[in-house]
Amino acid sequence: MDTTDGNVSDGYSTASAFTSTTSNGGNHMTPGLVVLGTFLFAFVAVGTVANVLVLLAYKFEKKLRKTFAILVGHLAATDLVVSACPMVFYTISIVYGYWPLGRALCCIWVVVDYNCVLASTYTLAAISVDRLWAIKWGVHYRNHNTKKKAAITIFAIW
Repeated sequence: MDTTDGNVSDGYSTASAFTSTTSNGGNHMTPGLVVLGTFLFAFVAVGTVANVLVLLAYKFEKKLRKTFAILVGHLAATDLVVSACPMVFYTISIVYGYWPLGRALCCIWVVVDYNCVLASTYTLAAISVDRLWAIKWGVHYRNHNTKKKAAITIFAIW
């Protein structure tokens, strides 16, 4: 907690290097903040479009509907949620320099962000274990790897 000049602050200022304070205390955007905001929204757009394309490929290409692809599809779905929701809100908070969307939406944002990022991370771990199983014990993998096991894995991740 910073209490300099009698003001209480939590020390969290996302865009302080990119905003300047006017004499009446208001903030305005600098060219650096506009570039940063544009760059971050470009990341949001690319992440969203890329994950939608992966999910569309999974839906329309029948050869991709194998057990391993279920995990990849789940990874794309969780990453799509992260890029479409929490990344947008975080970018808005960076551009404004504070959270302008209210306490309730902040709580929802945090829950969605943490859960989807953890689900994405655990899905990457499950994909790694699946690939290890396929490489190390190939015959056993072909005989025992089922879509039901992939569904149970996804259920366990959540």
